[in-house]
Amino acid sequence: MKPRLYNVECIIYNKKGEILLQKKTLDAPFYPGGWLLFGGGIDKIRERPIEAIKRELKEELGLELTPKFYQAEQDEDRMVFTFTLQFNNMERIKLMEGGGFAFFDKSELE
Repeated sequence: MKPRLYNVECIIYNKKGEILLQKKTLDAPFYPGGWLLFGGGIDKIRERPIEAIKRELKEELGLELTPKFYQAEQDEDRMVFTFTLQFNNMERIKLMEGGGFAFFDKSELE
């Protein structure tokens, strides 16, 4: 499977400044077993990045959330739209995709 050309991701952080990451399953097509930001590809030709990240967060966390736009980065292979969101209510999360999730201190991130 080829990576999509246009992607969205969300830096979800709590009051302590910890970042929420998703544990990918071992059979995931990209980064199996890795810890990543929540997000994914922009599926539809005319889907805007904000629509894509809202859809991805609903698909992956079972929540309707509206993050704030942060930045767009482009390299030779793809364009990534990054959003941010403060979220503190872990009990509301219903993991719909992936093998798990956890908050990590910034010092624990590579």
